[in-house]
Amino acid sequence: PFLNISGCMPLIFEEANCEPGKHDKYPIRLLFAGKIESEHGIEYLIETLSLVSRDENIVSQFEIDICGKGSKSNLISKFVEKEEKLWVNYHGFVSNANYQQLLSKADVCIALQNPNGRYGTYKTPSKVYEYLGNGKMVITTKAGDLGFLPSDVLSLCDFDDGQSLYKELAYIANNSYVVKQKSEAAGRYARQNFAYDKVGEKLLKFLGS
Repeated sequence: PFLNISGCMPLIFEEANCEPGKHDKYPIRLLFAGKIESEHGIEYLIETLSLVSRDENIVSQFEIDICGKGSKSNLISKFVEKEEKLWVNYHGFVSNANYQQLLSKADVCIALQNPNGRYGTYKTPSKVYEYLGNGKMVITTKAGDLGFLPSDVLSLCDFDDGQSLYKELAYIANNSYVVKQKSEAAGRYARQNFAYDKVGEKLLKFLGS
């Protein structure tokens, strides 16, 4: 017999007394954090941001924070240096305190691990669960077990479709209420499934049976 616990965490947005999905106006703040590597979709992100930059209808509706280090850090640095229309700030490797500040300001968090890559079938990006636990809207790929989470909790983009993430961003740029809607759904789901007391109840019930 076994029990699969996909998430177990403190609910940060409750502890900080923050209302999830508080940001329902422009600009929409995006956060990409973690390893700056091909496996984690940095080229896919840059390609998407280039499309957003060329779209006059939505380019001013986003602000993007990127933090982390990796072998592809130079790609994002060069992109930021040349980019003139889209507000993008690359912070490099940051302290935990600075990361928490960026996370608290974010409206939408993005995780782009390649679902068909080296870790695709057995390593779920843990930051997705961290984002959900912080009551954030999440856009991610179908890596690990993320495809099993309800569609109202997070949005999935197709890593093999170069415009999939761009289309998702264009949609929320024109329908900002979705950000608040998904953030609140993420917070509710985390509260019901990942909170310590809820996981404890599941464990006690399982062990007792």
